[in-house]
Formats: sequence, C-alpha cells, structure tokens
Amino acid sequence: MDVSVGLRALSQADAALTAQWRNDPAVRSYYAAFPFYVNEEKETAWFQKALMQDFPSVYFGIELLPSGQLIGMSSLRDMSFVHRHAGFGIMIGEPAMRGKGYGKAATLLTLEFAFGQLNLHRLYLRVQERHQRAIQLYRSCGFVQEGLLRESVYKDGAYRDEVLMGLLKRDFVRPA
Repeated sequence: MDVSVGLRALSQADAALTAQWRNDPAVRSYYAAFPFYVNEEKETAWFQKALMQDFPSVYFGIELLPSGQLIGMSSLRDMSFVHRHAGFGIMIGEPAMRGKGYGKAATLLTLEFAFGQLNLHRLYLRVQERHQRAIQLYRSCGFVQEGLLRESVYKDGAYRDEVLMGLLKRDFVRPA
C-alpha cells in the first residue's frame, strides 16, 4: 500500500475535525492528555494558544498525498534548545487510516525534521504499556525503552503503566 504522507501546519480551520478525533473513544482510551470530551470551542482555544507560539512546541498536520486529506497530527513539545531535546507525539485521528503505515511514515518525517532541521539531540515520549501497536511503531523507528512509570495514568477504570521511550539523534536511521 502507498504510504505517502506529508506534514503541514495546522490551522484554525482544522479545529472541528481534530476535536472529533480527540473525542473518539479509541483515541481517548490511549492518550492520557485527553481525559475529558473536547468541544469545538475548547479545541479552537487550544489552537489559538498552541499554534500561535513559535516554540517550545511545534504541531504538524499529517495529510495524505496527493489528496491533502488531513488524517492526524504529530508534535514536538516542550523543546529545550539548551539541552536540545523535545517530547514527541503522534495521533492518526481518522479511524479508517489507522494500521496502514501512515503513522510510521509521519513519525519518520517528524523525526527527520527534529534531528535535521532543528538539530535536536534527543526525543522522548510516554505511552501506555497496553498500547503495544504504538510501542512497536516507536521501536521500529529507533526508540528504546528507558523506564516505566507504574500506574501513572487512570484510564477506563484502572491505573495504567506508562513506558518511557527515547531516541538519540545518533541512533536514528531512516529505513530505506
């Protein structure tokens, strides 16, 4: 299957769609950052705050090429240009687009931007231990487990462990 995706700047016009994604039960189940339902007004307010700052965070829209259909988002958050690191995140919001390789393609593009354009040294992330598909994706892109936060997230009626993962620039190898 063709996994041609590109990254683009998000805009206010994307808020209605991204609010739908954040309210998807599958998304809310795995993302600690989305504990409550999000209305369009709240999402618009987030866009105004997050997208108007240049740093310390960068948010991308993930679009299918050549159609330009927005299918998800990736981010580099809480960047430190002193320590040259940032938190990484990704979400494929469109349910029909999950499991087709788009997440990996977008992850690699975001990593190339982080290490190539921003010259970051390290990326890190947190992912629920039960989200094995995401952990496999991150490992396939070079992330390694660095730790475990025991019962750090309360989701779906239970405390969940989170895996800490990291990737150093020198260990990032773009697959051929």
